[in-house]
Amino acid sequence: MTAETHSPAVAGYLARLDEASRLLPDALRAELLAQVREHLAELEASGLDDAGLRVALERFGTPEQLVAAEAEQAGLVLVPLGTTTTTRTTTTAAASPSAAPPVAPDRRVWGGLELSAVLLLALGGFVVPVLAPLVGMVLAWLSPRWTRRTKVGAALAFCAPVVLVAVGALVYALWPEHRTVTVVSSDQGTIEVPVPDDVAGDVSDGDEETYVGGFWDSAYPLLNDASSMMLFAVPFALSVLTLAGGMVSGLWLALTGRVSSGGR
Repeated sequence: MTAETHSPAVAGYLARLDEASRLLPDALRAELLAQVREHLAELEASGLDDAGLRVALERFGTPEQLVAAEAEQAGLVLVPLGTTTTTRTTTTAAASPSAAPPVAPDRRVWGGLELSAVLLLALGGFVVPVLAPLVGMVLAWLSPRWTRRTKVGAALAFCAPVVLVAVGALVYALWPEHRTVTVVSSDQGTIEVPVPDDVAGDVSDGDEETYVGGFWDSAYPLLNDASSMMLFAVPFALSVLTLAGGMVSGLWLALTGRVSSGGR
């Protein structure tokens, strides 16, 4: 991708990154450049003007900071060009301390936006069910430090428990239970066995009647009434599912959102 295809802010940033990353090994440098270019392409596609892009790039970190963070994660100490040789040199962290030049200062892995998103997703559901994880997901999508791929993964992880349980409930509801209801007459009177309203009129003394009962009829009689289910079952299920989904997506962001610590 040539510099002419980028805005001035992004083109200048990539030029600085290309120069600063020469201290890295070839494979590590290529990976860093590819992932940062992908992230910057997403920023440009968001419709920000040049001034807005410059603000986003400042939050993202300088190219020198990205290279330093990448080298630290790989266990490398960078030797600036021209200090001991005219070519690029890298050495492991186990080298002599006296021979290791100072490394560029670390930058923050996350900002306040990213930290808030992870905390609200992973733990917010315990304090404010449903609402806190949803706010955390919105903050995650507003962050410029995570790639779109990471954000989509977090959204899928957030929705997966809800979708799986909904599909499971649907399958269960379509898998009927059969009951045999017997009404018996005796000298003392008729033994009345409770049956659903829709079949009660069809059952007479001594008859056996099979009716199909749903999940809520068999397992949770107290929630058989639709209004009770709406008041108790649905909010409870929604709280539990968003709590589980938020914890999974928060963990996903914490483990895979490494672009903020060096573009990986």
